[in-house]
Amino acid sequence: MLRADTPMQSDVELELDLREYKEGGELVDQQKEGGSGGVRNFRYQHSWLALTGALADGTRYRLAVSETVNRKEKPKRKGRVKLKERTAGSVQLQLRPKPGKYGPPESIVEALQQTPPQPPLALKSVRAAGPRLAATLVTGQHVKVTARRNSGEQGEENVVKSDALLSALLWAYDGLGRAAKAG
Repeated sequence: MLRADTPMQSDVELELDLREYKEGGELVDQQKEGGSGGVRNFRYQHSWLALTGALADGTRYRLAVSETVNRKEKPKRKGRVKLKERTAGSVQLQLRPKPGKYGPPESIVEALQQTPPQPPLALKSVRAAGPRLAATLVTGQHVKVTARRNSGEQGEENVVKSDALLSALLWAYDGLGRAAKAG
């Protein structure tokens, strides 16, 4: 989708990990409640996408996606286990606009704060560090329950997909344009 805005001679770097969070992610916390047959809680961090490149106007970008998965296993009778997985996504977007084209980074930060990104993403933070901008976008939770009864999912719209990533880049680029017009 970025092909039209990426110069032919420009390098694009893509790291993609499509493994399940238990194989591709990192176990960052583990707790057990109760005795030998108690509830077990796990927290995984899975970084599954990193995209780096440059746009036609000279702006460099890095887009990274990670998910935090809270997994709760509750033993039931006859060897069954009720499983509840809560997943929240986080998108890190870093921009290095071409110097002098869009004005001071502080004005770009202000422009980005004025207009929220498209759902399922919400702006958590945006800041300027020298010539670079860093924005953190988050999603709501996606909950999946696997049990003998009452299995199901809620919040499927909160899963980070390619259209949300493209929307995040368009949101950032729109902020650059508004900052340039104001300056």
